[in-house]
Amino acid sequence: MRFKYFVYLALTVFTFSLGVGLWSLRLHLVATSESHLNRLEPVRDAVYLGRTYQDHLHASGAVGRYPACFSHFSSSDGMHFSSTRIQFSSSRQAHNEVQKRLRKALTIVSRVNTMNDTGVVVGEQVVATFAPYKGLTEPSAHWISTSGSVFYSVTSSSLRNIEKYKKDH
Repeated sequence: MRFKYFVYLALTVFTFSLGVGLWSLRLHLVATSESHLNRLEPVRDAVYLGRTYQDHLHASGAVGRYPACFSHFSSSDGMHFSSTRIQFSSSRQAHNEVQKRLRKALTIVSRVNTMNDTGVVVGEQVVATFAPYKGLTEPSAHWISTSGSVFYSVTSSSLRNIEKYKKDH
């Protein structure tokens, strides 16, 4: 009789462990597939300049009810960045997100419309500085862009870093 309960207990623990393992694998596969399919700005394309970029952390989630991807990466010459990509329902919502973020900007360094091959405006790109991160004296910088309903932002601790990243991409 005891052996029967032991088998049930072992089977329950095994089934639970298998479920947790498969769920973890699923989360990893979903994050990996989204990072490769949905990324607007390729992180590893700067090889021609001798500078490369390496992901350190990538996560998928949501901002409100909209799907989002978040990542932290660094360059081969020691610059650190974070990025946010949000898939809104409309280009208007993506534009509103830009406006919301720019209300906190110290300065807007540059702002240009982006166009498709036929000359139609499909988004914008903005470089802006913001209050320094805690413990730093230099303002942080963001390269914010939209393309249709997609909002994308790359953040670093200095305008110099953002300018180099932007040049690479």
